Amino acid sequence: MNAIYASLICVAGALICCILRPTRPELATGVALAAGTAALMTGMGDLRQAVGQVSQIAQTAGLESAHWQTLLKACGLSLIGEFAGQICADAGESALAGRIRLALRLALLALAAPLMAEVFSGCVSLIG
Repeated sequence: MNAIYASLICVAGALICCILRPTRPELATGVALAAGTAALMTGMGDLRQAVGQVSQIAQTAGLESAHWQTLLKACGLSLIGEFAGQICADAGESALAGRIRLALRLALLALAAPLMAEVFSGCVSLIG
């Protein structure tokens, strides 16, 4: 149901932006930002529920907490980076959106590096 509310908020925001953009583009950008933020906030309950379920599955499977926490951090970074990039693109700053996406990729690589090292270490120990 939250997806329907988020969709309605975004459609209403888009309609308002279409009306405002020719005369007041700065207000249209603000409305788009506010509508996007409101739509994102409607999904926070679902996000909390999903995080709880992922952590419960990880604990049941016996995964180390550092591994599934890294996964959740990567998901959170991806969502935040995508949201920020879309806001910049909507504001006409596609170069900034590209820089956000690049920074996001670098952050995800840095986050994954310890896990990759652990996997490689495990492979070496199996071979040797």
